[in-house]
Amino acid sequence: TGKAVLKLAALNVVRAHSIVVGESAGAGSLGMSGELTLAPSTTLHADTIEIAKGPAAEGKVQLPKDGHLRLRGREGGNTRVKIALASGAAETPTPGAAVLDLAGGTTYAKISTLDTLAGGTHASVTIAFGAGTIDADAITLRKGEKPTTLTLAGTTLVVNQTLTIEEGAVVTLALPDPAATAARASLRMPATPETNRALLENYIKTGQINTTVPNATLALREEGANLIVEAK
Repeated sequence: TGKAVLKLAALNVVRAHSIVVGESAGAGSLGMSGELTLAPSTTLHADTIEIAKGPAAEGKVQLPKDGHLRLRGREGGNTRVKIALASGAAETPTPGAAVLDLAGGTTYAKISTLDTLAGGTHASVTIAFGAGTIDADAITLRKGEKPTTLTLAGTTLVVNQTLTIEEGAVVTLALPDPAATAARASLRMPATPETNRALLENYIKTGQINTTVPNATLALREEGANLIVEAK
């Protein structure tokens, strides 16, 4: 067991096939704790990013306040990165924890899949995006034995294909900072197939999509070929 911490310099370009932050060797081992603090200005190109991989693993990736992150697949351009949090979180005496905290800065990301708790549910998952646009083909938020949360603090989240939020997992539209007076966060999906509208309406009804904006309620509207959820 142990903890590995890496802080990137002021300006960084990172290219990798795979990035793993926090990993355990197996069910009988203690989880390794890893922490990656991105540079104030980071361009990150990777095929896969795994945070807290395996039983009891703890991993955290964070962006400094007012930082800027450009996230793509390894080849850059319009290629997409696969992100997995708390995969293989099997039952252990100590639960794992996966944190992706980009709320303090601005992120422009192209993601193929954002997936949580694949192969085990004994971990907490905390995801927070700040300003910018997160463009993902598919997002899956599984319910674990500990909380699974995704916070959009002033984010435009675009989901091109499928959005799965299991009961017990939560997506929250929030203000970008406590002093803000209006929410700028939104969640967007294609208006077709027509089942997307029923899906989003159900998530809002059950509270799986909610808002912490004072005196605001969630609204679902159609704009061109898109459905948009926002707090008003």
